[in-house]
Amino acid sequence: MPEGALVLDLPCGLGRHARFFASLGCHVVGLDIDEIRLARAKDLSVRERIRWVVANIERTLPLRDAAFDLVVVVHYVSPNILAAATAALKPGGYLIFETFDARGGNWQALPRKDKVPEFLFRGFEIVELRERHVGPNATHAVVRALARRRS
Repeated sequence: MPEGALVLDLPCGLGRHARFFASLGCHVVGLDIDEIRLARAKDLSVRERIRWVVANIERTLPLRDAAFDLVVVVHYVSPNILAAATAALKPGGYLIFETFDARGGNWQALPRKDKVPEFLFRGFEIVELRERHVGPNATHAVVRALARRRS
């Protein structure tokens, strides 16, 4: 990302990705529902480049639409998250999306393997997509993707 790019880390947790992009010279918004984690993230951060926001990403986000050059979604799966990411991205902006790994029974919350490109990335051009099929019948997918919002 070019210096000065606006990045949204959603949900940011302790801000690992937010701090990384801030270290590259980006301006970052780290958003999470957990106030305690955000307080800890603030203590670890380059404060002048990161704005920390407490919000529930399953509801309307307190952000301007089409404002971000990049949205990072790591280890969070929800139909609402990609709608929020799409709304937040500028046309031509990028989405980094990575699900959590399949451990125990959590594979059931992962996207179905046959739905990943068409369901997850409507309105996006997929730059790179990696899927690992999981579950007893390999019906779901661990996903890592880079996608560009269409203009």
